[in-house]
Amino acid sequence: MESDSSYVLWECCRFTFLLISTVFKVFYYTLKTLVLKIFPRREKSVADDVILITGGGRGIGRQMALTFSKLRPKHIILWGRKEEPLQKTREDVQSHGVSCSYFVCDVCDRELVYKTGEEIKNSIGDVTILVNNAGIFNGALVLNDTEENIQKTFAINALAHIWAYKAFVPGMISQGRGHIVTISSMLGIMSLRGASSYCGSKFMTTGISEALHLELQEYPKIHLTSVHSYQVQNDMFQDLKLRFPWLIPPLSEEYVAKATVRAVLCNEKIIMMPRIMYMLVPCLSIFPAKAMAPLFRFLGVDSALDSLLVQKQKKE
Repeated sequence: MESDSSYVLWECCRFTFLLISTVFKVFYYTLKTLVLKIFPRREKSVADDVILITGGGRGIGRQMALTFSKLRPKHIILWGRKEEPLQKTREDVQSHGVSCSYFVCDVCDRELVYKTGEEIKNSIGDVTILVNNAGIFNGALVLNDTEENIQKTFAINALAHIWAYKAFVPGMISQGRGHIVTISSMLGIMSLRGASSYCGSKFMTTGISEALHLELQEYPKIHLTSVHSYQVQNDMFQDLKLRFPWLIPPLSEEYVAKATVRAVLCNEKIIMMPRIMYMLVPCLSIFPAKAMAPLFRFLGVDSALDSLLVQKQKKE
């Protein structure tokens, strides 16, 4: 009986200590995050970094390469499926006096990703900043989307991230430092009618990135940044039309690239663009779905892809 009482007392003391410790850590890290949001963070140097950007020949990937090049990193590597845009971006990066190379690599091809990754390690060195940027958009209703389009969307937007992790994260672990950037989307947090495959693939990248963050917590110098941007003004989202586009204007590729690079320099875990999204996302959890529906109808979110869906239906 005495031993049982001692055990209960010990467990109570242990539980109390762990609870107090946990509450203290929650308040400490919350306060620290708020302070860092208010006051400017010290930006780290990328002078010794080898940066790899998938989808680096055009769009946000190209703009990120140009933005990083102004920071004079050790080397920038571009991946893409077409040589011409990769070559053009390489020339523009090199014009800033930065070493740059490119590889024609289909990120859907797992074995090619591993092979090219090994080639990079042997010829250039370990990648220390990995930017998973390559992506495609295919608007379609769930039941109307083709199996081929669904598989391709998930292969490029989600599975390719895993192949890149497996190719380059072990090198970061061996060096004890690194940074992994996931270019996701606001549609990786909230859904849009007519973009089922895209939303599903981006939700997947958000989940994978979060899981990897938890798995790498024993390596404090390996950072992860998940990027969630609103509609970007480019060919990929040209068919997405809201009722009041002036209310929340589309973001430029250059703006998204600069904001992402700054998040990397400050080791931010997650960023949303524009900032109003930080207010909108919590509303999805606080308010019932039926309460949010009128707001989405007012903004035209529920019908943003209707013109694209009608065009596809006519072609069929």
